[in-house]
Amino acid sequence: IYYNQVAHRMTIDNGADLIQRLENYQEKDYLQSTIYFITLHMKHPYTSITHAQLLHTLKCFLNDFIRDETIQGMNTMAILKLTEFLLQHQYFVYDNCIYQQVCGGGTGLYFMELLIDIYLFYWQQPLLRLDHQDRHEIFVRCFNDIFLTWNESKEKFHELLKTMNNNDSSIHYEVNV
Repeated sequence: IYYNQVAHRMTIDNGADLIQRLENYQEKDYLQSTIYFITLHMKHPYTSITHAQLLHTLKCFLNDFIRDETIQGMNTMAILKLTEFLLQHQYFVYDNCIYQQVCGGGTGLYFMELLIDIYLFYWQQPLLRLDHQDRHEIFVRCFNDIFLTWNESKEKFHELLKTMNNNDSSIHYEVNV
């Protein structure tokens, strides 16, 4: 619930939400011939992000956005400890052997999706610092897909991605411009 309140302006649920934003973008005459439409598809978010990274960004999120250190009566430290316990006790069976999962978690678990969403929320911050609202650009994310408009050179965008990779190389993605 808290994450949705924080990220609602940059989060979409489906393609129809994006179409609505694009139509609004065009109606306001922001669509220029120099605009690039860029998509980033993050590959394998359920298996590429370490548990330490998920815990770190959850802690950052709780520190940044929870004011009274409790959520519905639960202490934020307890939330972190329970999350750590959950992550450390994930196992799966493959080829009749039991393995402990040390990165990410099982698909279909809402809590794991939430942890990944929070992680990607922090990962995408360099793109958001470009102040898309003031420059009348679009920036939205639907779980592991980002769509944005870009009114600068492709080279500058790729330089920004390179800087982001230097800071965090666990996210692998495909870019379409």
